Amino acid sequence: MPSNTFSRKRVFEDQEAKPAHDPTLETIPTSEAVDCRNLALHWSEEGVYKTALVWINRAVDADRTDPLSLRYKVYILYQLKGKNRYQEALKELEKAIELAPDDSWFWESYVEILCLLDRHQKALAFIDTIPKFPGSPGFSWSLRGHVLLCLDNDVDALLAFEKALELDESNERARSGKKDALNALRNLEKSIKQKTRKPHGIDTTQKRRMPGNRKTRSSTTNAAKNTVVHPGKIIKEELIDARGIKQNFVAEKIGLSDRHFYNVLQGRRYLSDAAAIKLADEFQFYTAEEIMCWQASYKVSKTRAKMKANPKEYKLS
Repeated sequence: MPSNTFSRKRVFEDQEAKPAHDPTLETIPTSEAVDCRNLALHWSEEGVYKTALVWINRAVDADRTDPLSLRYKVYILYQLKGKNRYQEALKELEKAIELAPDDSWFWESYVEILCLLDRHQKALAFIDTIPKFPGSPGFSWSLRGHVLLCLDNDVDALLAFEKALELDESNERARSGKKDALNALRNLEKSIKQKTRKPHGIDTTQKRRMPGNRKTRSSTTNAAKNTVVHPGKIIKEELIDARGIKQNFVAEKIGLSDRHFYNVLQGRRYLSDAAAIKLADEFQFYTAEEIMCWQASYKVSKTRAKMKANPKEYKLS
């Protein structure tokens, strides 16, 4: 099935090919259902997904108890993309999970689609309901780690992958996710060292010129002296509040959903490189490099605090 790489992109990129045929899902469907499903598979392989959807819908209508047809329908809906398609896929996955609760593919795909709809917190809550699969004891922990990576929560993601590997050393997805989390943390450290200018928040008493404002004034961020602050706090205080600009207007200009941008301002989410560049270009608000430097400083500071609080749990090897 789908995937935005279960690491910061979409979720299951390694399943980009069509779902594998699973003989255990066969329920001896009617001849009509088999024929329609085969036609859907043919058009899917040709990349004509709208036609494939027509045929797979007929297959599902002919036999609503066939998990394999539901599996192909979810895959086709994913390929068609779009919010409405994803929401339809969720409904089909709910039916499929009832029919085949032991098939981890359906659970995994449900989490994937939730992430594509930017419902990461719901995805984390859903993971808590996933049953333990005998052949994959670390399955839910691995899923949790990948969702946390999508949220840029590298530290907690690393801990989740460690737990998954502790339960199942052969879990290659968890091993790969752990590597991604470690690389992300190392890149943060490297980006800080490469910056010659002190990130915002290190010295809150220095005088500086605000973009679009000829008057020079002292920094008035919410952070205490010598405290690294989340870039969202700076954006809220020095752009949204100072200039009286609406949050949804800024969100639209930089290509983020209102909810995502709200969470950035609250210090719960992070900006992508592209969003930082758009923010700098559209509003003359510092430079993208400065914004990303604040963000990197904040993330490293937060990571250090967690490492200090849990030195035994945080393993870098």
